[in-house]
Amino acid sequence: SSTFTIQNSSHNTCMTKGGCFYSGNFPEHYNNNEYCSYIANNHGIINSIFFETQIVNDYLTMDNQVYSGYSGPNLININKNDIIEWSTDQTFISTGFEICYNDAAYGGAIYLGGELSSLTIDNSSIYLNSATRKGGAFYQDGGRVVFNNVIMYDSSSELNGYEIYTSGGTFEAINLTIPKVAQDGVFEGSTAQGADCVSSCEAGYGGRCQISNSATSCYVNCVCDVCDAGTYNNVAGSTDSDDCTYCEAGHISSYGATSCVACAA
Repeated sequence: SSTFTIQNSSHNTCMTKGGCFYSGNFPEHYNNNEYCSYIANNHGIINSIFFETQIVNDYLTMDNQVYSGYSGPNLININKNDIIEWSTDQTFISTGFEICYNDAAYGGAIYLGGELSSLTIDNSSIYLNSATRKGGAFYQDGGRVVFNNVIMYDSSSELNGYEIYTSGGTFEAINLTIPKVAQDGVFEGSTAQGADCVSSCEAGYGGRCQISNSATSCYVNCVCDVCDAGTYNNVAGSTDSDDCTYCEAGHISSYGATSCVACAA
């Protein structure tokens, strides 16, 4: 469904689609004596993809600001239920406008791609984002991401309705909370359906974790304890301190070891 609603359209030619609204007949010329009003259905930031009107006489009005000529709204905040008005006179006509929420096709707030990419986000709230394809808040197709003490909410994607979409790479979380808010789901990815919450403890550590993992929410709280001397853990993602395993007889290790070595003869 569209994120704008047409309230009035004098010639029934003004349009909305997805996260965008348009002058009459766009991308063809609009009409003389055209009047349209649009209601925003979401909070967000809007941006002019294309804007060309007759200067002064054909204009767009929002929040008491008037736009005409080649100067349309550029990264302007808009609130839910705000009204935007479009009016033309009886003289010249032009192409008009395409104005959209400042959304990405993939990853409304963050896009992570490439096998060597790495991203860590600490102590943040990510909300009120949207994407026209997948990953309302976050999209990943490679690399490694760690969310540490992050909450995500009220983001959506038109294609799948999810906050997060992963198609590759490593996804790790510590204290990632995603409450379900009027959406089909919160997470979709190549490794799991539902919120994929995993420990971010590195090899050489044992994790003491509380994990709540379902299709509606994701919460991970991990304390990563370094493995004691004489123990080791060669696998990342520990959720149990017992993952630090004692070395075999005749072998020894230092703190945080990922393997044991034979004792000197």
